[in-house]
Amino acid sequence: MDEQVLAILTVSVRQRRVRTGAAVGAVRPVVLRSVHLQFPQVDVVEASAHVLWDGRSQAFAFRLQAWYDRWLCTALELGAQNRSGL
Repeated sequence: MDEQVLAILTVSVRQRRVRTGAAVGAVRPVVLRSVHLQFPQVDVVEASAHVLWDGRSQAFAFRLQAWYDRWLCTALELGAQNRSGL
């Protein structure tokens, strides 16, 4: 993950734990419900996912870009709030 995207995700997870009072490791596992992919450019994937997270339905959108022999997450949107400009 791009450093900025990783920081946004880390803060979001920590805030959720504070709001719910969940201890590290006490959060229920994430259940993947569906994934949709688009390919707007060569070496770019925009994906959306519907997950069940902590018993709540959530939407994620992210952008992956080819970077050498790996995929790099360069943008991330969690739920309805835009976190990184996707």
